[in-house]
Amino acid sequence: MSNLIINLSQTMRAEVDSLNAIAQNSANINTAGYKSVRSSVVDTQFVNALQRTDSANNVTTRVNTSRGQINATDRALDFAIIGDGWFGVLHNEKLALTRNGSFKLNDDNVLTTLAGDPVLGVDGLITLSSNDVSLDPNGTLLTAAGEKIQLAIYNDGDKGVSPIGDGLYSGSHAILTADNAKIIQGAIEQSNVDSAADMVRMMETTRHIESMQRALNTYNELLNSGINQIGK
Repeated sequence: MSNLIINLSQTMRAEVDSLNAIAQNSANINTAGYKSVRSSVVDTQFVNALQRTDSANNVTTRVNTSRGQINATDRALDFAIIGDGWFGVLHNEKLALTRNGSFKLNDDNVLTTLAGDPVLGVDGLITLSSNDVSLDPNGTLLTAAGEKIQLAIYNDGDKGVSPIGDGLYSGSHAILTADNAKIIQGAIEQSNVDSAADMVRMMETTRHIESMQRALNTYNELLNSGINQIGK
């Protein structure tokens, strides 16, 4: 098979991945703390059909970590981070990061996400006597019983984060305590999905796929025509 056809088909598959990323963003537009993703093709070259190419198609997926809109909820266990940083939770016995600060107390009075993953403090799991708490900007929880518990806030390292589902992320580098995060109570960060920008990208990607399909069909017809001429 021609290398050009291989490159075209690989790029079309990469563009389909891009459409899947846009669909994922659309599905999570109302998910608190969700960070939009974008897939793109890098280091791809097309050459003349008669030339050989060893160029490869590489797809990269980037997470946009810009802050979403902060909405007030007036709920005592809803927290939002202003600035850098992520809440740490224990998901499947491993550290995971999230910007969704909508928490609750489980039956054992352990602070968890709404999905049930324990929220981490600097000294481990957080147990509260009640949800009657206040929060200072540096992330210290103060209870009516006089307890003081520090939330653990992490940064994402110098290589960013990767989505692992359900609004959770893994760091690709060492997890370090964040220094420049301010925590506010009674508020939630919304997703940072830009639906208008995603709609434009979807139309551009769809048109690009269609143009590559036409190019693939044209080139295939040229090959068939050449083979038929050789056979005469």
